Amino acid sequence: MRDLAESFDAVVRIVNSASGFEQAWSGLIQFFVDTLPPRTIDTLKTVAIGEDVSSVRRQLERLLTLEPPARALNALYFGLFDAISLDGKEEIGYYVTGVEHFEDEDSLCAADWCPEGRYLRSQALKTLKKAESSASGETRRFYDS
Repeated sequence: MRDLAESFDAVVRIVNSASGFEQAWSGLIQFFVDTLPPRTIDTLKTVAIGEDVSSVRRQLERLLTLEPPARALNALYFGLFDAISLDGKEEIGYYVTGVEHFEDEDSLCAADWCPEGRYLRSQALKTLKKAESSASGETRRFYDS
C-alpha cells in the first residue's frame, strides 16, 4: 500500500512539472499504474480531461455571473465534496465559496460568499468515484485513505 504523504508529494511534483492539465492527468494515471487494477487505469484513460476542465470552467464562469461575489472577498476557496443524498444517490464534485479574511494562516473563517450554485460537477471525479465504488481489498483501502 502506498504511503499517503509520499503519494501526496508525488502528485504535487507531477502536477507542478506538467506543461498542462492533459500532461498532468496522464502523469497521475501513470503514477498509479502499480496501485490500481488495469481496468481502473483503462477507465481513467477514457476521461476526456480537456472537456472536463472546460466544463468545470464554464460552470464556474456561470456561477460568477449569476451569483457574483462581493468585492470585499480576499480569497476563493475550492474544495471537494463526496456525499450521499438522503435517497442514497452518491455525488462527487467541487465546490467554491469565498471569504473576506482567514482566522489564521491555516484555516478559513465562516464563508462570506456561499452561493446556491457552488457545487461544480466533474466527469473526472465521477469516474474516480465509480472506480472507488467497484474496488475491493487493497485497492479499496487505497481509495479510503
